[in-house]
Amino acid sequence: MSKGYGAGVKDGINPTPEDLPEAAPSREGRLLMALEHTRVHAKLKGEDRFVELRKHMGWYLGHFRGAKRVRNELVRINSLADVERIIMTALEEQNEEGEDEPVTSQEEMQNAELDLTCAC
Repeated sequence: MSKGYGAGVKDGINPTPEDLPEAAPSREGRLLMALEHTRVHAKLKGEDRFVELRKHMGWYLGHFRGAKRVRNELVRINSLADVERIIMTALEEQNEEGEDEPVTSQEEMQNAELDLTCAC
């Protein structure tokens, strides 16, 4: 067993296709993860600490139609309300574009319970 950082092939770990997720998260899934991250951040650190969250928002939004515009808006956030507005707009635009992915309703998003199991 190696004494270096992380595990590798020489440690006997050989990733296989079965170990990988079936598919990358959907556009909606990414947006909802970003919203949950923002809500957890607000609960743990307060509404006045959003500047430090800006750099993380871009990581949720990979390659999908309109991602650049949404990323550009999310890196300028100042409050939870900003993030909710931007994400709700992006989800509504997705619905209008007729994409096949299911969209979570605004009521479901507003009533979502926060999963703080991974929070320190």
